[in-house]
Amino acid sequence: MRLDFVGLSFVLVMLSSAASAAIRPTFVLESSAWQATDIVSVVAMRQGGVFEVVESLKGGLAPGTNVTVPELVPAADALPI
Repeated sequence: MRLDFVGLSFVLVMLSSAASAAIRPTFVLESSAWQATDIVSVVAMRQGGVFEVVESLKGGLAPGTNVTVPELVPAADALPI
């Protein structure tokens, strides 16, 4: 009886862990840097989503260039920083 309980517990644990398995996003710095087209150091401007390039480590963006990132524009009801 003890062996059956242990076996059943093992099967239940394996099924529960398999049910939660999923492909999760990963971030590998070396791979991302290798595949990046531009790597820059920036400062945030007063207008949301706009950044000024301070230093360019890779790519053709020159210092002083303004870069707009639409995904970083704050929502209309966001509190100012």
